[in-house]
Amino acid sequence: MKNKGKNGMPAGSRARLNALREKTVRPVCDLSVTVGVSREPVGWEEKETLAYRPVRSGQVWAPHVYDCGWFRVSGALPENALADETLALEIRLGAEGLVYTNDGAPWEMVSAKTLAVDALTVERGKSTVKLCEGLTENGSLRFFIDAGFNGSIMNGPFGVGVFHCARIVRIDPAFYAFYYDYLTALSLYASLPKGEGAAVLSAANGAFAAAMAGDPARGRELLSSVLHGSPADFTLYAVGHSHLDLAWLWPVRETKRKAARTFTKQMNLIERYPGYIYGASQPWQFEYLRAHQPEVWRRMQAQAAAGRLELQGGMYVEADTNLSGGEALIRQFYYGKRFWREAFGQETRLCWLPDVFGYNGNLPQIMRGCGVDRFFTIKLSWNEHNRFPYRSFNWAGIDGSEVLVHMAPDEDYNSSGLPVSTRHAWENYSEKDVSDEALYVYGVGDGGGGPGEGFIELLRRQTDLPGAPKVTFSTAERFFDKLETYKDRLPNYRGELYLEKHQGTYTTQARNKALNRRTEYALEDLETVCAMAYLRGRPYPQQALDAWWKEALLYQFHDIIPGSAVGRVYKESVVGYTEMLRGVNEEKQAALAYLSGAGEAPLSYDPLTFSAAAPKPAPQDESLCVTEEFMRNRRLTVRFLPSGEILSLRDAAGTEYSAGYLNRLKVFFDKPLFFNAWDIDWKYHDRPGETLNAYKHELKTTKTEVVRVNYYRHGKTELRQEITLAADADILVVRTFADWHETFRMLRAEFLPAVQSDTVACDIQFGTIYRDTGDQTPLQKAQFEICAHKYVDVSDGEKGFSLLNTGKYGHRVKEGLISLNLLRSPVFPDPHADRGAQEFTYALYPHTGGLSVETLRRAYKLNKPAFAFRGKRGFAAPITVDTPDVVITQLKKAYNEDAIIVRMYESQGKPAAAALAVRFDYKAAYETNLLEENAVPADPAVLTFRPFEIKTLKFTL
Repeated sequence: MKNKGKNGMPAGSRARLNALREKTVRPVCDLSVTVGVSREPVGWEEKETLAYRPVRSGQVWAPHVYDCGWFRVSGALPENALADETLALEIRLGAEGLVYTNDGAPWEMVSAKTLAVDALTVERGKSTVKLCEGLTENGSLRFFIDAGFNGSIMNGPFGVGVFHCARIVRIDPAFYAFYYDYLTALSLYASLPKGEGAAVLSAANGAFAAAMAGDPARGRELLSSVLHGSPADFTLYAVGHSHLDLAWLWPVRETKRKAARTFTKQMNLIERYPGYIYGASQPWQFEYLRAHQPEVWRRMQAQAAAGRLELQGGMYVEADTNLSGGEALIRQFYYGKRFWREAFGQETRLCWLPDVFGYNGNLPQIMRGCGVDRFFTIKLSWNEHNRFPYRSFNWAGIDGSEVLVHMAPDEDYNSSGLPVSTRHAWENYSEKDVSDEALYVYGVGDGGGGPGEGFIELLRRQTDLPGAPKVTFSTAERFFDKLETYKDRLPNYRGELYLEKHQGTYTTQARNKALNRRTEYALEDLETVCAMAYLRGRPYPQQALDAWWKEALLYQFHDIIPGSAVGRVYKESVVGYTEMLRGVNEEKQAALAYLSGAGEAPLSYDPLTFSAAAPKPAPQDESLCVTEEFMRNRRLTVRFLPSGEILSLRDAAGTEYSAGYLNRLKVFFDKPLFFNAWDIDWKYHDRPGETLNAYKHELKTTKTEVVRVNYYRHGKTELRQEITLAADADILVVRTFADWHETFRMLRAEFLPAVQSDTVACDIQFGTIYRDTGDQTPLQKAQFEICAHKYVDVSDGEKGFSLLNTGKYGHRVKEGLISLNLLRSPVFPDPHADRGAQEFTYALYPHTGGLSVETLRRAYKLNKPAFAFRGKRGFAAPITVDTPDVVITQLKKAYNEDAIIVRMYESQGKPAAAALAVRFDYKAAYETNLLEENAVPADPAVLTFRPFEIKTLKFTL
């Protein structure tokens, strides 16, 4: 072999590896297999109720994606087979499976190959199962495999499950060892610069000849000189990993089974390979295994205690941090860290989010407030336009809080373990002039079970590979301990970590996103009402709140809330949200009834001020009117074009806020990119799009509001917009009802306000971030779609324009134009994403001066309106703040003691002093971290805030 092939290894390498594999793994005998198929999982006790049929190599056993099957395997055992270390089972189902012993205990995982490196290993995925007594009955083999066919990763949830083989094989240990020496040498050759691999290639050729002549030991001798020597002065800390999406191309129910398979495999590998360390990050999976797989759970606890299983992430699930609300992110850390403490007695300082699609600018403060000051990802290496400049750095958020960040320089959380991969990590590490160490995260994700034997065999051979980085098995925590010693020499970065890719995730599956926001606010409101009732003696429903919060946090996983999962995930999450909202509302009504007493007096609850009172009469506004051309109240005058667009928007002083049009509806071609649900073509706006013109309209008038109803049609799509101006209101509310039937199209509302600003203020979690509105530099162009929560605002100091919303996140704000992304229509992975009925609301708020808390106040009011109920009496707010810029966001009972928690933040990005008026009796007041810990005495009447600071106060009762 002389020339390099496509993968960098010598031409003909694959054929040589196959020849070696035939000498390494030799069939002994085939086994008899029958299968019973079901559409949904069937438990161990119910498996005998299935109808079993024989299945042979090449036959389809799973005709549909997500089919489940119990395989019954039987056959004769060779003499003394259980004592023969060279004998094993080879099982290939064309799917994922969990082998069970006859007493129902998980024994081993099998799976099809999913990464390219799997095709190079002896095992070709995870196919080898060690024999044991538990797989036999009366001296013969007899055992079961619980399998699931989930389609093909990256090819989508399609195809059929094809059975390949179940047989006894003999694995030659001498050839096995030589095989991985030889594969290491081939990849080492591939990693070297051109012209530097002659000695490696010569040794590999000679070694291969010796092995094929029947002497693998001689082959290993010939390779020894090129595989052992003086490595580079650089160390990779290698931790095994199996990134497991809680839903993606499969439903949540299958993730539970994937977790059982994965952890069974990894516990086996830990026991087989001394020094091997495996890490996992999502307590949601651990909770499921504790409840449903006690044998796996027992082994996990033991290995965590021994330091071989690393508990990596502080969050309950690896949540999206663009779309999740601030309070929800705090709860992610609370429930995640609480689980590690209660189940393992361990703490973590690490936030582990390798695959999340960008990181909001206030995440460092939220992390630090939850006792987490280290952060791991790789995702910014996916930037499509500008290389993110650092791999290790100090990241400061909008308030100045700082965390230590590392992005594994191999730019993958599924690294292969091959020398070509470890060398890439070394050469790609941009801070190697500061630190000679980096993290290396390897294994097969998404149900692939993490690292297999081949990964570990390869890395074991790289402790002293000449001219290559040294590899040592390690925890991520140990690596961060080392990195922290370089902290003062590392570069600094401030603001959000914006991902220049996957901006479609701000919009796709809009119904799910709107329900998420409703649920977040409903849970926050419920805690407030229940805390008020608790102060008057009503029991606090903590158990129910825990269950609701955990379900809401699950749906914030980074392939659920972004809209990048299969359709079944959203059918199920919509049902989950609906049931949660029903239960939350019932509990809220019960708490309100307790507070107000039995009665029929009309009362109102305002979640923004924590108050209840009789509804106020509608304000008198003699100017309120609507005609074919305009609508008006005493604060605003709105003029329309016949097309339905807003031509003019003026305030009472006559100031014009439209530079030509507002609320123009446009349909753009949404180019079908590879990551269809995830991505928007960054040049979509270069095409003119189709402007929608209302084909009819209606006018409605009541004593309290005027409404213009516009009707639009685009192909089979029907739209109705109700544009409402209430008496005495200074905002214009647009409520949209859509029956959306498009493919590869995107609906946007566009606004051209008479305000010019170099920046746009965007509402994010507990604060505001300012982004550039220019579109000239590469960085500016790459931020063609940005994420904001309740509003965006452009202001020039004299006047401003705020666009508020109740469940939209994707915005384009460039060179004077504000474009709100309303709906998309991708086909992968859900061909029906967002089709059908949709409902959403946004609002226009013109204002004088610059951005102020008034925009935030109206955005909250739009999202959390007061609601009416009946009772006997009103009740006073238990706590208020005297400074409008400081916003109280949460009132709740403390988790672990008889105390009330109040959360608040400075909202305008400037220092503030504030005093709380507390209208309930308490013993003492403390300031705590976001997890209600580390209490220090506080005076609620004398509080100081730095810009965007979040504070948590605890009042003991």
